[in-house]
Amino acid sequence: MTIFRSFLAVLFPMLLLVAAAALALPEIGGKTMVAARHGDAQAQYEIARMYYDGLGVPPDQDEAMRWATMAAESGEPHAQFSLGLMYLRGQGVEQDPATGFSYILAAAEQGHPRAQGLMAFAYGRGLGVHRDPQLFLDWTRKAADSGDAESQFNLAILHITGNLVDKDNAVARQWLMKAADQGFVEDQAALGVVYLRGVGGDRDPVSAGMWLAIAGSQGHPEANRLLMRAASPLSPEARRVAARRANAWIAAQAEK
Repeated sequence: MTIFRSFLAVLFPMLLLVAAAALALPEIGGKTMVAARHGDAQAQYEIARMYYDGLGVPPDQDEAMRWATMAAESGEPHAQFSLGLMYLRGQGVEQDPATGFSYILAAAEQGHPRAQGLMAFAYGRGLGVHRDPQLFLDWTRKAADSGDAESQFNLAILHITGNLVDKDNAVARQWLMKAADQGFVEDQAALGVVYLRGVGGDRDPVSAGMWLAIAGSQGHPEANRLLMRAASPLSPEARRVAARRANAWIAAQAEK
């Protein structure tokens, strides 16, 4: 099991949609435009997203870039992260890794979870910076504390293996639980195995079945095979309990 994510997966084409779920979409030309023109960084970022995705206005990449740059320069961390990804990929702008990492770093220093996770990845792999295990660990911890699920998973694996940190299965189990509850499928499968084997605590086949079923429902390639192993010693009632818990978790996520 690797502790590092795929670089391509990190740079998936989220760009100016990074915070779409968290930010309400304004009416173009209304109060948000007024605020943006008066220097409100969040309003500038909202306008950039609207131009980028054509929400209420015709798509206009130049306008999106202009407003995103203003927002980033004004210190808006979502804009900094999105703009950093654009420069790293060369999407909509000339590829410029140095500028991209400077924006990512600015967002990370403000506590942006995914930016912190990307800084950890960069230092872990030596991408755009010199490889530095200590900075990899520092940024991984910051990102995990900020709520980045993949970093929480990575930190859990570090504690399981004893790589760079003290080996501590109980701490690892706690980080796996945090990441699993955010919907990170690789972590959900790992947590199922941890419960199945009793790593870092008591064996819990019902919880193992629950998390493996959830991971399997999201397409994890090994989860369903492991689920059969977890379910085989369970009574019919215990299997029903695991299924109810899995379905309840999935339903709760759908309502968010």
